[in-house]
Amino acid sequence: MRVLGADKAERIADKFLKNLTRAFKSTFAETRREAHGLINIAGMLGLSGLVRACRLIAEFAPSQGRERGGKALRELQQAQLIARETIARQLLPKLRRVPIRPGRRRA
Repeated sequence: MRVLGADKAERIADKFLKNLTRAFKSTFAETRREAHGLINIAGMLGLSGLVRACRLIAEFAPSQGRERGGKALRELQQAQLIARETIARQLLPKLRRVPIRPGRRRA
C-alpha cells in the first residue's frame, strides 16, 4: 500500500478477488497455469498461504503421483477460500477506510 497507494491497492485487491473467485475450475493443466499467474499478486497482497499452495500446483510434476496431486489441489482450494475471505472481509474494508490524499479521488 505504501508503494502503490490505497486507491491502486484497492483496485488490485478487488480485481484479484474476482479472478480468484473464477479460478481453478478447469483442467489440472489450466489450474497449474492459473496458479502460476497468481503467485506474484498473492505475494504482493501478503497472502502467503495462497502463494505456497499456488507454487505447489505450479511446480507439480505428474511423476509425483495422483495422491500427492490431489492433496496439493485440496490445499489450493483451502488457501483460495481463506484468501477470498481475507480480501473481502479484512483487506478491502481496510483499504476503503484509508484517507484519500488531497487532489486525489477514488475511482
